[in-house]
Amino acid sequence: MHIDRRSTLFREIAGRPEGTGAWFSWASSEALDVSLIRQMAETENTARVFALAGVDFFGLPEKQIHRKEEERCSIFIRDGKTNLSADPQIIKIDELSLPLLDGLFERSDVTPHQRGVYRAAYETIICAADTAEFKSAVYGFVSDGSLLSAIQVSTTCYEEIDFRQNKLVNPFTRPDQRGKGYGKALMEHVLGLFPNETVVYEYDGENVPALKLAAGCGFLPKLNIDLYELEL
Repeated sequence: MHIDRRSTLFREIAGRPEGTGAWFSWASSEALDVSLIRQMAETENTARVFALAGVDFFGLPEKQIHRKEEERCSIFIRDGKTNLSADPQIIKIDELSLPLLDGLFERSDVTPHQRGVYRAAYETIICAADTAEFKSAVYGFVSDGSLLSAIQVSTTCYEEIDFRQNKLVNPFTRPDQRGKGYGKALMEHVLGLFPNETVVYEYDGENVPALKLAAGCGFLPKLNIDLYELEL
């Protein structure tokens, strides 16, 4: 990890199943030397890299770089103060409440990406213990025993560069419950967890309702990100 924040290679700590390779985020507009990833991935033979759209790679044959256009995402930033709302219907989901996820993504109008990636991300975060470097949780809006809306919230602290990243990702509201304010109430609640801090929102390119939700909660577009797969 480099001291210069503008060229920091952030390793994603949580949400990576065993044997799926290393995950990195390249937070720089400069070209990325793949040898850096090789050094940090060590025993891995595959790396998945989130990088700014249009960033060049060198140190690896072009034929071994596979960009998944369908996994392009956008980063939104929100500054400002938000008070934490006291809504008893909004809870932090723990392992005892995992059954609330059952059926959440099984409708025909849910995209395959949401059905596969979102649930896996939610379950991984709920079941994983917090570490000193990474704190993550899933919050949900629950009514009459049903989970109507959920979102993943994380805070990562990089002490070496005195940097703290607060991020919202994978917001989801049941298709038959959209337009009722559940998603907005939930997002405003989790924004209240960081009353005087910048919050990043990650939009995956498929969840159009979530994009409208972020805009309604004051997020502004900042960066476009591409996902690359590298064979090391």
